[in-house]
Amino acid sequence: MSYVSPEFAESVGCKPWGKLTGYTLVGQRLDMQRCDGLSFDVQGQRFGASTSGVFDLMKFMPPNVPKVDGSIGLDIFERHALTVSLANKQLIVETPTSLSARAKRAKEVPIRFVREAGGAALTIFVAVPTTAGTAWMEIDCGNGGANVIGKHLAELMKLDPNKKEPQPAHFTIVGGVPVEGMARVNDSLIMDGNIGTRFLIDWDLTLDLSKGRAWLAPAKDQPQDSKQRPAGH
Repeated sequence: MSYVSPEFAESVGCKPWGKLTGYTLVGQRLDMQRCDGLSFDVQGQRFGASTSGVFDLMKFMPPNVPKVDGSIGLDIFERHALTVSLANKQLIVETPTSLSARAKRAKEVPIRFVREAGGAALTIFVAVPTTAGTAWMEIDCGNGGANVIGKHLAELMKLDPNKKEPQPAHFTIVGGVPVEGMARVNDSLIMDGNIGTRFLIDWDLTLDLSKGRAWLAPAKDQPQDSKQRPAGH
């Protein structure tokens, strides 16, 4: 979910109140206060969320990192269609015409919405087939390391459940999109798996959040002179 720092909240006249509760992928509980009705402009477009968190991200960051005033989450775009292109360092808000064109070049994949924090947060899970059934794994552009697989799925994914170091993993998202690279097995995972930026750097993710649809396309196949409306870089 989207949130701002306590200092930034004060600077825009928000008095934090109440409490929001969520959990990290390994079950660590996070509590924060909230601000309501925050909005902002990016390249002439207005965005906002009915509920935003107030959280000091910097206490988790290493020394000498530039100050971060907040974080924009998918909840901001719940009525929009957008494309996340890490390869091009772009977040593109799609028009109906551009969305239709992009979908024709991509593979549609089934998704689930996961809404924590009393429904204020929004996360996307994709379907991954196994011999026992369909697993659901989070797509996470905040995970810059190896993909993470729950220990309960390790043997189904042909991984060593007792190996702590990252190991080669190969599986497929429903829709025919391959996921290759290193993966860590984690016994504390409260989901089936977490697919991070080492996958997303090669695949552009397009989401129509208003209709619950998603597409993935190889980043190298996408035009570099996109005429869509970039919401920011």
